[in-house]
Amino acid sequence: MISLLEKFSDPAVKTTINFIEKNHYESIYSILMMSLIVFFLLGYVISWIIGNKKLKREIAKLDIETKEKKLACMDKIQKSRKEYYNKSQLIQLGIAAIIDAQKTRDSTILAKAWDELNFLFLNDFLISFSEYIEMVDIDITNSKQQKLNFIDNDIFRLFKTIVNIYNTINDPLVLEHAAKPKMKISKETVINLINFVDNNIFFWNLSRKRILNKFLVNLEIAEIRLFGLRRKYIY
Repeated sequence: MISLLEKFSDPAVKTTINFIEKNHYESIYSILMMSLIVFFLLGYVISWIIGNKKLKREIAKLDIETKEKKLACMDKIQKSRKEYYNKSQLIQLGIAAIIDAQKTRDSTILAKAWDELNFLFLNDFLISFSEYIEMVDIDITNSKQQKLNFIDNDIFRLFKTIVNIYNTINDPLVLEHAAKPKMKISKETVINLINFVDNNIFFWNLSRKRILNKFLVNLEIAEIRLFGLRRKYIY
């Protein structure tokens, strides 16, 4: 034990240990050993306290950074949501313009209203919601329930709007009077919506699968099989 202690002791301690061995002062040796143990323990405790304080400072710093990122993300979500809502209002105006033009029986005005709604729908409205989805997906990455709520309250509501727009644009009388071809929607047009739903529902969640597949059938994007649970894309 003494030889082991000597390896880690400075010359003064070694001299003291040699003195103890020569004079058989075992009690002093015991006291010295206890003192060294206390010294090392005290050093460990002090080191632990310093390390713990440093760790707390790092955690506090990470908390601040996380909150700042959260606020920045929320700001982006609010902006993308506002942009989407603005585009939604324009869509409603576009639908109203087609209805009014159809009443006037003016094919030129109707054709112009049809073009504007078609462009707004494919190039502004769907893109704005896709950006909104991306922001929300980042914000609720670890919350399965929040994603399910988003599917029910936002995505499925959007699909209802898309179906209404699709039916308005492709109304047989509107197409005839405006001399326009039928507008087709491909899977790629709404792929972000489809992927978000498919990636965030469990395979046994049959009700939501049926709802999504029904929307795709109404948009003539897919055919459904196996009681509405499987889909086959048309184009």
